[in-house]
Amino acid sequence: MCESESRLLEVYCPHCGVINRSDRAFCLRCKRRLFPLTKLDLELDDFVYPGDRTNLSVIEEAGWLPAFVAAQRIRGKEVALREHLSRSAQRVENLSLLDAKMRTCGDRLGLARLPEAYVVTSPMANAAVMGTERSPIFMITAAALQLMTEKELEMLVAHELAHIKSRHMLYHTAAESIAAGGSIVASLLGMGMVAYPLQISLLAWHRESEITADRAALLLGRGDVKVFTSMLTKTLLYNGGEGSGSVLSELFLTHPEHQRRIALAREFCSSPEYARSRDKLDRREKRAGENAPNCTSCGAPRQPRANFCGRCGKSLK
Repeated sequence: MCESESRLLEVYCPHCGVINRSDRAFCLRCKRRLFPLTKLDLELDDFVYPGDRTNLSVIEEAGWLPAFVAAQRIRGKEVALREHLSRSAQRVENLSLLDAKMRTCGDRLGLARLPEAYVVTSPMANAAVMGTERSPIFMITAAALQLMTEKELEMLVAHELAHIKSRHMLYHTAAESIAAGGSIVASLLGMGMVAYPLQISLLAWHRESEITADRAALLLGRGDVKVFTSMLTKTLLYNGGEGSGSVLSELFLTHPEHQRRIALAREFCSSPEYARSRDKLDRREKRAGENAPNCTSCGAPRQPRANFCGRCGKSLK
């Protein structure tokens, strides 16, 4: 291999200095993005649900729980969570199947960095992100890894990483604390002092923020509502939930009612907004394929001006 080709295959991480292959979007050591974002990368406006913005504006205008205060109060719990996970959970290994899914989804969502990731032993099939946007933690249960197909797993990962992209972390912690009813987190955050109408607004926002994350997952999953429905149903059934519920019963929940989420998924995938955002992703992927130093099918070095891979014979366009 000539020297110029060798340079194409390696890049220094601008944050920690570790050498990475240039076809990886995130550093293997520090998990931060290796290359700057472009106009073809997804932005929050490409998939945000209007109700997400509306309800969050109500909360922010109320002036409740300033971000810097909340961050201070959450930090202690975040440290405790990391310590607990280091003892009782399995850290996701670099370049494993799950890590590859996270890197792909994180790249397409335009994340600045990937979260620390752990597999938790649990009979429930679910995943979650916690912490803050600057130091997020991704958790997925072993049951979810066993039950999900690859496409379902990718949608589940995309949904959770979309919460980081959407900067949902801080108020999610607050809303889930209210739903827990008198939990330790609720006590730390002073939930007993939050006015009842604001509690309802916070939970309402949490539900709408889930729709935002659903939209991101559908974009990355190419609008496959069947896979989305299957993924959602598995998490619901293995967590002891039911497939239907009333608007009144939803008031005190952090997630929307099952059938409503599926209906909104179908609506979004047939909308002009979805078509525009999906076209943006398609153009991004096409450009990435054209500029990739390696064949995207087998990983062999790409020869200058070649239209087909010399190893596997597949198109490089």
